[in-house]
Amino acid sequence: MSVPFTKPARRSSLFRTSALCARLAQASLFVPSMPALFVATLASASLLACAPQKPTVTPVAARVAAVANTGLTLDVDLDVHNPNSFPLIAQRVEGAILLGNGTELGRGSATPPGSIPSKGSARITTRLQVPWSNLGALAPFLLSAGPVPYVFRGQATIGGDSLNVQIPFELSGALTRDQLLAAGLRGFPAFGG
Repeated sequence: MSVPFTKPARRSSLFRTSALCARLAQASLFVPSMPALFVATLASASLLACAPQKPTVTPVAARVAAVANTGLTLDVDLDVHNPNSFPLIAQRVEGAILLGNGTELGRGSATPPGSIPSKGSARITTRLQVPWSNLGALAPFLLSAGPVPYVFRGQATIGGDSLNVQIPFELSGALTRDQLLAAGLRGFPAFGG
């Protein structure tokens, strides 16, 4: 399709170029120049390269450090990898302890010490205080002499001052008979109390 073009009267070159672009745009034939496309593509790529990338969290271990009649203390180890060119901070670790049957025993949270270096990894160890919210849920497990399996379903909040991401994770463990006794379950008939 050709676009009729009449030579305008003697005007400045800026006006002539603007008029030509306007006519081409009206005719839907305007195609940006190759240098303009290259600059636009380069700008888009550099913006994408500067966008923060989500860190990865690999759960390592959950260990019961202490058990009392008010709750338990849980040590959680997470390996965090930072793909960004700036350091990140582990802002918070939180979650719930669930029994093997899905019943929640309690929730806890903590602010872990440490940071994750740029383009690097770090192990984040956090000690959470988890008050019992449903100690009676252990009753069905009292007849068994074996350990009581649990799952810690949590999330780690990783980021900086203005941008954080929450990354879910899950760890498994077991409460021993001695730990259940420390939780104050001596009064239950299965423990001879």
